[in-house]
Amino acid sequence: MSEREGLSRRRVIQGAAWAAPVIMVATAAPARATSLENPLEGTTVSPPVSSGNDDSFEVTVSLPSGVQLAGAMFTLNWTPTGSSKASAAIDSGGVAWSPASSSDPSVTFTAPAGVIVSDGSSFTIDFSNGKTGTTWTGTLSGYVDGEYVSIDLAGTL
Repeated sequence: MSEREGLSRRRVIQGAAWAAPVIMVATAAPARATSLENPLEGTTVSPPVSSGNDDSFEVTVSLPSGVQLAGAMFTLNWTPTGSSKASAAIDSGGVAWSPASSSDPSVTFTAPAGVIVSDGSSFTIDFSNGKTGTTWTGTLSGYVDGEYVSIDLAGTL
């Protein structure tokens, strides 16, 4: 009797019978509740509020309701006036982010450990010795439900 090379019909049927329950289990399990939408969409930036001086501004960034952002970071890009007193700082609810302030034109601020920006809450970006009409950009990032998310924001002083 001669031996055949390749798969027999019996082997194909056995393989399919074994794989079918695995495929059914994989498709029957509900997918993790993920969405292609960015939970930070809907984040708003207020128009700058002057503190009474022409060169000091406060901008409020508000998260959408229901969003809890852990490990928040904000990378800010702006053009300081050139004054040695020009700086930017961020705080949420009176809690300063790190660094406390910076005169660098590009700086990443980090919320203190354990601080969660959440549920429609906000944080403020304080520009000291900024120039009216100067554009700033920034990237807000962190974790929502354990998933890394980010959004680009921009404004004008």
